[in-house]
This record gives sequence, structure tokens and C-alpha cells, in this order.
Amino acid sequence: MIYLSYFLGNIVILRARTRGWPKTPAPFRLGRWGMLVNIVALVYGGAMLVNFAWPRAASNPKPNQSNGLLHLNFLDGVPVLWTVVIFIALIGAIYYLAVGRRKTFPPVVTPAEDDAPLAGSGAAPPA
Repeated sequence: MIYLSYFLGNIVILRARTRGWPKTPAPFRLGRWGMLVNIVALVYGGAMLVNFAWPRAASNPKPNQSNGLLHLNFLDGVPVLWTVVIFIALIGAIYYLAVGRRKTFPPVVTPAEDDAPLAGSGAAPPA
């Protein structure tokens, strides 16, 4: 699941880069290399998602846990990854239906420009 969040975060950063982000200079930046590094990170993250989701009989044999304290027979043929993903999606859907639809959020106000750099500006912090 952590690779999924890594992959989704890189998609958002790539989208921001195609729109000209970052607009203000920073103490450390990748410059022209930023787009290439972002694309390589997306390829790596996608490959790892496929790698973890691909079922393999050699590394994931059929479980034999008949002597355990809690044995759920209906889960024997279901890969753990998909069980976790479906469980988290169900919990999220139940929460959204029960609470999330009624929540109100303040309007999003976008700044005119990127935030000012935190380091290297030479300006004193506000008191």
C-alpha cells in the first residue's frame, strides 16, 4: 500500500511540473532533471506495484493454518493484498456514506504565486 501512495504522489508532482512548478527558486532544486527524475520514479513505482500484486505460487503457496487460533477458511484462496485493499476500500466507503457526505469544508484559496523560499532569502522571520 505504501507504493501506491508513492505512485499517486509522483503523479501529482509530475502534473504540477508540467504546469510550471516550482515557480520560485529554492536552495535545492533539480532544474531540468526534475522531470526525468519524476518519470523514472513513476516507472519504478509502477513496476513495484505490479511486482507486489502479481501472484506467485513459489513465494505465496496455499496456506496451511488448520492449527491456528483463528482460521478463516473462506480466505484461503484470496491473496492477502487484495483482501487488504478491499477491506480498506470498504471501510472508506462506509465512512464516506455515514459521515463524509455531510462534512463542509472551507473554500480553497490559491495563492497568487508559490510560497516564498524558507531558506536563503536573507529576510528575518516574522515576529
